[in-house]
Amino acid sequence: MLEIKCPYPSDKWNSLQDLFTDKTYDVHYTDGVQLSPNGKRGYYTQVQLTMECTNIQECLLAVWSADETITLLINNNKGLQRLHKGKEGF
Repeated sequence: MLEIKCPYPSDKWNSLQDLFTDKTYDVHYTDGVQLSPNGKRGYYTQVQLTMECTNIQECLLAVWSADETITLLINNNKGLQRLHKGKEGF
């Protein structure tokens, strides 16, 4: 599976590295490029639920801008799925 995100350009950042370093985006630099499970846009949860629904173990997340693309390999977090299994509406 390939999930593509295209952050809207801003005066606050000139590159994806600037955006990720700021740590306000769901993808950030902390010991390498990572997708935050607590990101305010919910990208982590979206990717995890899609992997559960499609029964796949990995997802490629691409963050695209006109000047560059950064990709991350996201592994299926079975622990997250067990946490939500008993909840209504899941």
